[in-house]
Amino acid sequence: MECGPVNTIRDVFEDLQLQSRGYWTEVANPEMNRNITYPGAPYQFDETPWQVRRCAPSIGQDNTDVLKGELGMPEKELAVLAEMGII
Repeated sequence: MECGPVNTIRDVFEDLQLQSRGYWTEVANPEMNRNITYPGAPYQFDETPWQVRRCAPSIGQDNTDVLKGELGMPEKELAVLAEMGII
């Protein structure tokens, strides 16, 4: 079985089709104090445009929201996990 070509990251960034359709988008990353290039819309619609609203969360950024908010973990247990270096 023969496969088609496999693009490298550089190939994808330099792809003329992706560049011409404005696929790449710059997103401000305040923690890094610079913009990061993100992949853009996998589709394009005139009446409902797709957009990146914020950069990806940093590691652990949403721990409290998930553990406390979604899973209902008490604040005391979160404190224990933090003291142990788990979160």
